[in-house]
Formats: sequence, structure tokens, C-alpha cells
Amino acid sequence: MKSIIGSVVLILLSSLALAQKESFDVIYFNDGTIIWGEIIEVVPEEKVKVETAGHISTYSMNKVEKIAKDTELKVEEKEKNQKKEEQVATKPTVRDFENYRKGFVGFSFGPSFPTGNFGSDSQSIYPGSTVKKGYARAGLKMNFLNLSYQFYNNIGAAFSWRRTAHERIESGYQKDYWYNSSYLAGPTFTAPLVKSISLVLKPMAGVGITSRKEKDYKESAFAFDLTGELRYDLSDRWRINVGGDYYYSRLQVDNPPEDLDNTVLSINMGFGYRFDL
Repeated sequence: MKSIIGSVVLILLSSLALAQKESFDVIYFNDGTIIWGEIIEVVPEEKVKVETAGHISTYSMNKVEKIAKDTELKVEEKEKNQKKEEQVATKPTVRDFENYRKGFVGFSFGPSFPTGNFGSDSQSIYPGSTVKKGYARAGLKMNFLNLSYQFYNNIGAAFSWRRTAHERIESGYQKDYWYNSSYLAGPTFTAPLVKSISLVLKPMAGVGITSRKEKDYKESAFAFDLTGELRYDLSDRWRINVGGDYYYSRLQVDNPPEDLDNTVLSINMGFGYRFDL
């Protein structure tokens, strides 16, 4: 017990005595003991003499694990901290544009809700009008391809290939389906919110091709889509996104020969992969 107390006192005294020194020696023993001091003599494979708080002690080298300088320990600690910082830095943020992978390809899906006369079966939606009604019900939207590239920190370009399917129910008629495939392109505007999370706005235009399952009908028309989504970077390569969009195209229908506004609101969930170009 006295020897343990003596060792503790010796360590405390040596620490106080060496507090003002710029560097000193550190001796690591095999049993886990550590002593700070100034080495006076080292006889390889035999002994080491160290001065601690004005007291000189001699230790057998077979009990010593290693000897190091305090300055060397500080360098080692600095290198460890630097490695940790580098590991953290490997996960990019939307603000670190120079090291950010600018190419992106992804897939998304979600429910699709027809609006306006495309989703109406009411005769009173437009009083006094004979506008053709779509009788479309809520359906599914699939974005088979979301491709984008960021030219700058918050500006880029995007291309989307999407398809929707809506059941068509009209009283007294056989069940039918509306199908729409669209090919859209346009700019992207990105607003970083917090680390790894950003808000993205995509106004896109292109061609929409709408058809019916049980009727010989197929029409191509100009299409417009406005998408807003939140993106979260899981890693340097992968990210997930959630958002919604508004889609519009105008179709020509027969009997009566009037226009049908194909308008749809959708909710999207998906994932993507970043790549280098």
C-alpha cells in the first residue's frame, strides 16, 4: 500500500515539476504504468535512469515497453485528430461544391391524383359547358429515370422519363385506364438548407403521350411539370428524396371534339446515385 501511494505521489510531483518544461521524456511500462521525467542514462537491454521531481530512479529495461518524447506524443495525437477530420470530410455537404459529385441518376415513385376536368365525373364542374371529362381516379406515378447535372452550386439541368396510370370509371361504361408517358427537361435550382439537406426546384417541359387501354386513342401534346423536393445525402454516392409535382398537358378528344386538360398532382419518394462526369 505504501509503495502504491509513493508511486502516485511521485507521479504528481513529477508532473508539477515538469509543467514548465517544453518537452520531457515519457516511459511506458509493461504493466501499464507511465512515468514522466528526464532520462539521464539508457543502457540498452539493461537499465534506464530517469529524474523525476529531483529524484533519480533506475528501472530494468525488460520492464519498459517504450520510451517517447512529449513532443513526439503531441505529433502523434495531432496526426490521429487529422485522420478523424479527414474521415468526417469524406462525407460531402451540398455546400462543398468543389468536392461534390455533380452527376445524378435516380428513380422515384408515388401516388398520382388527377385534378380539374381530367379527374371529374360531375356534370356541374363547368355549368353550361360540354367539356369532355376524364373520369380519372387516383393512380400511380413512376419516374423511371431522373437524370441531372449541377453546373454551379445551385444551378443545373435535369431530364425525366415518367409514366402515370389512372383508372377511368364512367357510369354505364366498361372500366378503362388512362396511361401517360412524358419526356421532360429543364433547369434545376438548389437551395442548401442544412448539412446534407437541400431544397430543389425543377420547372420542366417536353412531350406527353396519353393513351387509353380499351379505346383506340393516342395523343401527343406539349407537357409542363413543376417539381419541388427535399434531398438528403446519405453518403458520398447515395441520396434519398421526397417531394411533389404538378403536371399539365392539353389533349384533343372526340365526341364532342373539345380539349381535355390532363392535370395531375403527384407525391414522389425515391433514391439516387451520384457519379462523376
